[in-house]
This record gives sequence, C-alpha cells and structure tokens, in this order.
Amino acid sequence: MLAEATDRPTLSTVSKYMVATALYTGARLAEIAGLTWDDINWDFKTIQINKTYDWTKQRHSRIEANPFKETKNMQSHRIIKVNGELLTLLKRLKDQQDLGFHRLHINNPNGLVFLNAQGTVPGSSAVNKTLRAMLRRINVRPKVLDLSFHGLRHTHASYLLFKGVSIYYISKRLGHRDISTTLSVYSHVLNELESKESLKTLVALSDMRKKTDIARNTTVRKLRTE
Repeated sequence: MLAEATDRPTLSTVSKYMVATALYTGARLAEIAGLTWDDINWDFKTIQINKTYDWTKQRHSRIEANPFKETKNMQSHRIIKVNGELLTLLKRLKDQQDLGFHRLHINNPNGLVFLNAQGTVPGSSAVNKTLRAMLRRINVRPKVLDLSFHGLRHTHASYLLFKGVSIYYISKRLGHRDISTTLSVYSHVLNELESKESLKTLVALSDMRKKTDIARNTTVRKLRTE
C-alpha cells in the first residue's frame, strides 16, 4: 500500500499523499486534512495535531477564511514523531504546490498541506474512492477491498503493536482520551499477542529447565572426575 501511495503522487492525486500520511501516523482523516505547513517541524521530525478540517466551510473551490474546528478531545492535541520517508514525501508535495498553485492561480492563505489542484481538500468520499482503487491495483484479499480510510488508523496501531511498541505510547500517539479506549479497540490484537507471549513463555520455561539439567549434569561429571 505504501509503495502504491508513494508512486508519483501529484496535486491531482493528493488523496494518495493522505493515505501515506495515515499509514505513517495513524491520525484521523479530519486531523490529516486540517494539517498546515507550520504544523510540520522538519528539524525535529514531528507533526503537531491541534485542529481538524471542517468540510462544511468548503464550497467547491472556495474555502472560508477559517476552515478549522477543534479536535475530538483535548487528548487529541499531540505531537507525533514521524520518519524521514514521510517528510520527504511531504516535501515533494510542498514543491508541487509552490510550482503548481502559481500556474493554476490557486491561493493557499491557510497553508493547507493537502490542498489539491482544484483548490480544495479531499473529503471522505474522495479519499475512500482513491483508497479502494489502490486496493484493487495491489490485488489485496477480497475481504480487505472494503477497507476504509479510518481503517488505515487501525492498521497503523495494529502494526505497531505487533512490532512490540508499548500500548501506552500508541494510545498517546493516536490521541485517545485514555488507555482504556485503546485497550478496548485493540483487544483482539492484544489477545492474539497474549497467545504468542504464552507460547514464548512456555518455551522460555522449558529452556530454563534444560539449562538447569545441563548445569547439574556438568557438576556431577566434574565431581566424579575429581
């Protein structure tokens, strides 16, 4: 999916940039749509989330002076650490805007990151249409074809859990109100991980017994030799 999302995205396919950002950050659609260029700290490799985009303030190519609204909750105000790959991708988008907006006579007074060639920010219908087309192109399993943009948030979190990242950190990264929300949403993943940890525990305990037997036999042989 990342390979498809980062394959020559343009101002006309800004939704692909948004898909990649969702996979790398786990942020909500409205949070991603509400990002402005001053939310990105290129030096510290962070993205600040402190607002969301309000599509009711967007009419065709006209956007109101303040198209933002509050985040879902105060815990959703957060700073997310991101990798160099995402920053490189966003820098490419910035360069495309700097060159293309002048030619297309598009103004971006709010500094919106995901403003497209039509002078608008793609909404839920547009990004989900792009996502489904991408899923078909990469030939995913049939049951994954109906994955929604919000599902990318769950993909991000589940991937981090399987990679051993602390659920407490993931909860803060996702902007959940508290840890109980994260535990509830990802209980199925945690149950699967628990099963794997149980197997690892049994193997570890068996190894402990084997090492004990080896140590004891070594001591016995040593005593007999003496």
